[in-house]
Amino acid sequence: MHFWGNGGGTGGLSTAEEQDFARSSITYKNHEVNVSMKRMISIALLSVLFLIMIAGCSSNDAKQPSTTEPSTAPSAKPTAEEGKDKGKSDPASFSGEISFMTPWPHLQAQLEEVVKAFNKTYPNVKVKLAFGGEADLTNMVTNGIAPELFLTGTPLTNVNFIKDGIYADLTPYLTKAPDLKKKFPDTNKALVTYNEKMYGLPFDTMTLFPIFYNKKILDQYGMTEFPKLKTLADIDAFFKKFWVVKDGNQEMTGQLPHIIYNSMTAFTTFAYANGADDKTFWNAETKTVNFSDPKVVEALEWMVRFKRENIDDARMQKMNQSFPKDTDAFINEKQAMGLLLPASAKFYLSKNPELQLGVASMPEDALYISGQSVMLVGPSKNKDLGWEFMKWLTSSEEGTSSFAKNLGFVPALKDNSYVASLSDPLEKQAVELSAKAKKVQFIIPVDISGEFEKLFGDVMAGKMEPKAFLDHMTQYTQNLIKEAK
Repeated sequence: MHFWGNGGGTGGLSTAEEQDFARSSITYKNHEVNVSMKRMISIALLSVLFLIMIAGCSSNDAKQPSTTEPSTAPSAKPTAEEGKDKGKSDPASFSGEISFMTPWPHLQAQLEEVVKAFNKTYPNVKVKLAFGGEADLTNMVTNGIAPELFLTGTPLTNVNFIKDGIYADLTPYLTKAPDLKKKFPDTNKALVTYNEKMYGLPFDTMTLFPIFYNKKILDQYGMTEFPKLKTLADIDAFFKKFWVVKDGNQEMTGQLPHIIYNSMTAFTTFAYANGADDKTFWNAETKTVNFSDPKVVEALEWMVRFKRENIDDARMQKMNQSFPKDTDAFINEKQAMGLLLPASAKFYLSKNPELQLGVASMPEDALYISGQSVMLVGPSKNKDLGWEFMKWLTSSEEGTSSFAKNLGFVPALKDNSYVASLSDPLEKQAVELSAKAKKVQFIIPVDISGEFEKLFGDVMAGKMEPKAFLDHMTQYTQNLIKEAK
């Protein structure tokens, strides 16, 4: 199954990862172009969405998984379930050992702080950290050393993870905790739900995407107020204002519509802006795929047309080569606006404190929810203890506060204290936009990332018509679905 969000899987990004993307350069048609909307690295996982995809996601290309300690030691007794059987509700009555796998080896120190916070409540449960992606998880399951928990930005990456029991059905646990599901928004629960069963708990949430803009540049172009964007036509008119050429050189830029961290994220954003939603692409009841919906075709045709009429790769390359090392158009105030994650905007401010940034919303139809999830691994040895940890991490005030503070993620938990505690007005405003988002990233039960990315470049280069591409993706994906049955 493929979950689109952050580049071959769209999941959430850590602050460090978002900053990496903000610093990185994207390659388009063999030109190195430093722009503020950078290419999301796929951890395909995350991956999410991704990368991630992505760090913040998981990676199908990961090598050998690493752990802070070997994860093969037998667990101590009693287990969580045995504690329950004895009528012990005190967290101190649970003892044993679990392994928690994430794609973030660079965040090990921060994750260890989260574990320390957990051990204040559950002092007798040892949590070992492991690092890797979906391929690593598969290998560990095969070798009989499966971690209890796996954090991913693509919770339903492969339908076989469910069919083969790698992801455990949480129904037995949720039946004993009937109020737990009520603690998460429906949009986030949808990301871990397959055939009406939940296979994970939502970890964090993010809205893709707020618009961060340079107030000074908008003022220079006679815009004293940010326009209210409602339709794709509104987006077109607004975006065009900032693609300015003077004496044959690129004078000003805006958002690259065909790249918002990656091509699938961009494609999803503008298809949604034009009225599509997750059910446009995939009907789970009839098991049918439809990339060729007129709303989707129109959105992709607009992306191609905008790129052809406004964006010249050679001019962009020339402009970006003129910037100081490790900077880009946004930092040098040659990009008026961009669809960014809050940490990317904070990174730009760290590079240029003189930036005067504002934040505004895309059309509400274009906003959608992404996020990472914690999955309980079916073949692991201590699933009951794993459940105690994932429940604490995702649904308690202590757990969500700990990972928000240490990792910088916005918890998916409703009514958490993190948003209220934000002191940065731009970050708080961007996070509050999540209340407007009613859509989720679309989920299709097969991985189509390779085919999509391969042909999308041909579409943007004018080598393939948008309708022909979308018809192909519909048939290609439908064939994969049939093969997966």
